[in-house]
Amino acid sequence: MLAWGALSGAVRQFARSATVGQEVETAVQFACGVLSVLVVLTCFWWRPWAPAVRAVWAVALAAAVGLSALVWGPPMPLIGLVFAGGGLAVALGVIWTLQRAASDGDRIDEAKR
Repeated sequence: MLAWGALSGAVRQFARSATVGQEVETAVQFACGVLSVLVVLTCFWWRPWAPAVRAVWAVALAAAVGLSALVWGPPMPLIGLVFAGGGLAVALGVIWTLQRAASDGDRIDEAKR
């Protein structure tokens, strides 16, 4: 869901980006969408890369959400910080859930042996 929202939103915003800040935010949003897909893929393949991908994705999500409050509409730094913190909290919650699911899966695999 996050991947689709970030990618489709970034594609729509590229044409509407009028300032450098909007272009940067749109690029970060697009990267966040790509990283969202990679977060899912590293659950199944390329597992050694999962921690790094998840960390970069969390930063990209927080940056995209925080920057959006600064560059689209009147700049609202306090709201930008709140949004960035909320985005980081969501990302950390997703990462925690994925790590928990992976450790539960490992325990199930061990029990089958």
